[in-house]
Amino acid sequence: MRYGWSAVVATTLAVATACSGGSEPERTAPVSAPPAPALFDTALEALVDSGRVDLSPTGNRVITGPGSLLDTSPLEVQLDGTPRWVLPAGQSSWLVVLDDGSSVMVDVADDGNLVAADTNIAAIPGDIPPLATSTGVTSYADTYGLFADPLPDTRVVVADDALVALAAPTDRYAHAVLGDALEASAIAVTTAEDGSTVLVELEEPDVFEAVSPMIADVDANGTSEVVATVSNGDVGARLVAYSLEDGSVVAESEAIGLGNRWRNLLAVAPVGPNGEIEVIDIQTPHIGGILQYFRANGDQLELVASARTFSTHTIGSRNLDLGIVTDADGNGQLDVVVPTQGMDQLVAITRDDAAEGGTREVGRVDLSGTLVTNLAAAENDSGVSYAAGTSDGTLTVWP
Repeated sequence: MRYGWSAVVATTLAVATACSGGSEPERTAPVSAPPAPALFDTALEALVDSGRVDLSPTGNRVITGPGSLLDTSPLEVQLDGTPRWVLPAGQSSWLVVLDDGSSVMVDVADDGNLVAADTNIAAIPGDIPPLATSTGVTSYADTYGLFADPLPDTRVVVADDALVALAAPTDRYAHAVLGDALEASAIAVTTAEDGSTVLVELEEPDVFEAVSPMIADVDANGTSEVVATVSNGDVGARLVAYSLEDGSVVAESEAIGLGNRWRNLLAVAPVGPNGEIEVIDIQTPHIGGILQYFRANGDQLELVASARTFSTHTIGSRNLDLGIVTDADGNGQLDVVVPTQGMDQLVAITRDDAAEGGTREVGRVDLSGTLVTNLAAAENDSGVSYAAGTSDGTLTVWP
């Protein structure tokens, strides 16, 4: 396997088109001119300033501030359709994308009561980021234009003055649990300095099995890395953190050991009992999902705690945002909030080395149906509020 940044490739403004029938995707030839600085700046500003279903422009599913998921009486709003995605739209508003592609704006008062549910929104308003549709999460057209060969459904994330995306789509790993047979074989980084793009590429049979990379400081040295799930048909998935400076491997976990076994990377956060930085995933979310916590030790991501049984994904879905890291009970310690295997409850789990497996359940909340949207969260004047949509057409808000 080869790691490290490849030669600099001038960025094209065209998006690659993938072939079908088992062949390698058709690649778009790079052009000599980098994108205009204004295009880069516009894309960067849009990504940083707007709400996202993955909570942060870095792709890291962490939200700070005290939450009250476990002790707040929820507000249930009946929608005219099945929700697919939920986006925060201000201090007390939520934009819900329905399965027919229409949108509903739900406003909640300071006292937790419903103000209005506007069901006449035909499309996402211009001042709300177009990150969600009925079929999947997309990114901004301008940011796609900064990459020559992006994965068609990748989300672009931000690292300081760089935009990072999954690229070089391939069908060489036929797992297809994320909605199609295409996965990425490279991570692309476009920088503001000169608009050029560099790649960290995987050799066969590896692929990046995700919809976006994640930017986070994995080894607590003050420098961010890019983290992703790397998979192949021989040994399944492992977590790998790469240097943003040169693309070298900083640390990686062991592979699961069987092909067609996936890790859903959730977050990188100071969730350890003493605030240690840990990398969090759900191993095999479709098969008795195991919540796992890894900590960097040299060039290894070592498993330090685990709990079961949870799930953060449905086969064929591009929704990888069913789990988040948040202070769910407002006690000052970050928790992991994930659905149960049945998707009918949300469970808050905290790290506790004195407990079995190194984790302790803080509490759980019942849902009115099965979870079918991302778990959304937003900071407001009183802390963090939450929202989620269920199969019975309900939006539940914990103000």
